[in-house]
Formats: sequence, structure tokens, C-alpha cells
Amino acid sequence: MEDGMSEVTVRTELKQLQERQTEQEGRYWIKKGQPLKNEESGAGDNLKPWPPRNPRKRCTIPIHPPPNERAHSSSSPSLSLHPFILLQTGGKTRSALQDVVTREYTVHLHKLVHGRSFKKRAPWAVKSVVTFAQKAMGTSDVRIDPKLNQALWAQGIKTVPHRIRIKLERKRNDEENAKEKLFTYASHVPVVSFKGLQTAVVDAE
Repeated sequence: MEDGMSEVTVRTELKQLQERQTEQEGRYWIKKGQPLKNEESGAGDNLKPWPPRNPRKRCTIPIHPPPNERAHSSSSPSLSLHPFILLQTGGKTRSALQDVVTREYTVHLHKLVHGRSFKKRAPWAVKSVVTFAQKAMGTSDVRIDPKLNQALWAQGIKTVPHRIRIKLERKRNDEENAKEKLFTYASHVPVVSFKGLQTAVVDAE
């Protein structure tokens, strides 16, 4: 021991220091392997604020929140600790009228059917358009217009168009026993060239 301090003296002073620290508002811990210093020579040099950075280090004081913090967290556990929950649960509910929208997209079919066998390309193109509409409009109910189906099959089962322009309309479902309030109707938009075309919002007819 440094300065001729015995092990019993160090344990006694350490116990007294722990008792004083538990009475305070915050919790502290002592670095392992460092000697205890007197208050006059700077007792706080080898102390770190609660909690320690490395939880695997052995601490002389149990790691748990102070009593005042535990009481505060129990009164309002979720709202005080996670403010972003207010953004998810708070606010007004959206109306179905605001979700009714019509957009035009350009679907790159060539990369979607790449690697498929020739006798499965046109059916896979139809499935790819349905998947694209589900992701773009956020509805699982997607209905394909017959003209869009004819455009996908126009060149045969293995020669699918490289690109196709489609119009996605998200509408309200007025059926009585409908599982979802909205559905998407996909139709074909004939264009001469795909250059310069971007996703556009179209006024509903």
C-alpha cells in the first residue's frame, strides 16, 4: 500500500466514502486498481460520474438509477424517455379523401425480368407491375386494366417491352365487406418516347 496505509484502513475509508456517495443525488464509481485519495489532496480525481462507460468493469457501487430518477421514470415511463413516440401516436388521423391520388410512373421491365426463362417473362412482368404498384401506393389490393395486360403481352410471352408507362390510381373501396378502404387501379399510358419522363401527379378524371 502507498503511504503506509493498511488494507483495513483503506477498506474503512472506502466504506465511508460509499456511504457519503449514496446519500448524494448522483452515483459514482472508483477505477479499479487505483489507490484511494484523501479529500484534501483531491478525492474526486479518481472518481467518474454515473454510469461508467464500460459496464464490464467491476464497480464498488451497484449500477442502478438514483431514487429520484426511478420515481420520475415510473410516473411517465414512455413519454419522458422516448419523445419520438409523440410523433408516431400524436396528431390527427388522416382522411381517406387525402389518400386518393393518381400518379404516372415509368416501370423498367427489362431489369425486372432479367434472368427469367423465356416462357415465364410476360407472367413475371405482370407480377412485377403488381408488386411495383403495391410498394408505390401502399395498398395490397391492386387491379390491372385489361389494356395494360394486353400491352405487356403484345410482343409475346418472351419479348417483354423494356419500359412501360403506367398510371396508378388509388381509390376508395365502396364495397360492403371490403378488407381495405383503398385499392389501386393500374392502367396503360401510351407514349412515343420515354426520354425525360418522370413520376408525375395527375388530376383524377
